Amino acid sequence: MIQKALFGAGCFWGIEEHFRKMSGIIKTEVGYSGGNTKNPTYESVCYQNTDHAEVLQLDFDDEIISYSTLVDEFWKCHDPTTIDRQGPDIGRQYRSVIYYFDEFQKKVAETSKGKHQTSFNNMIVTEITKADTFYKAEEYHQKYIQKRALIYEVNFGPGSNFNSSPSASKIKSISLNKIATSKSNSFIGPKATSAASSGDLHNCSNVYFSFKF
Repeated sequence: MIQKALFGAGCFWGIEEHFRKMSGIIKTEVGYSGGNTKNPTYESVCYQNTDHAEVLQLDFDDEIISYSTLVDEFWKCHDPTTIDRQGPDIGRQYRSVIYYFDEFQKKVAETSKGKHQTSFNNMIVTEITKADTFYKAEEYHQKYIQKRALIYEVNFGPGSNFNSSPSASKIKSISLNKIATSKSNSFIGPKATSAASSGDLHNCSNVYFSFKF
């Protein structure tokens, strides 16, 4: 049966790329949820204190992949121990949150949170709350990394190793419209060595970007 899951784990570009390639995932959409206004935009979420989180909504086949497995992956794709923050990305929109659609999902999320606490030195601060209205983000945010043929790597989670990232020599200076940059116009990531010019000043601390060679 096709079910839905809704996660917030920092920049939605990175978590969409993390989940979309998994077997059993039928559909992914990034957007906004958990706020206090209707029909938010990226700009309003960033600059108008709407209290929305950047989220990923998944359609998955529970005969192929379980909700429990998805929640296990959730702990791996970001740092759930930082409040309203992922790396240098600070703000309520980057909070760690699991939105549940029914009591079964709530129980799975709470049990999983307790089980995975031992994997982290600091306390998990992930919110577990009932799903609110999901507002799909602007089209240019959808499958952002896939559409631009960029390399993705999780930088957070138990057992992650920043030194396993591709050589810094592989990250070349680029100047390309709509490429990910921080608000200081520099790349985000452990191997960040160059700057880019962009109209999409969108932080994404749980990924790094480079061209494929």
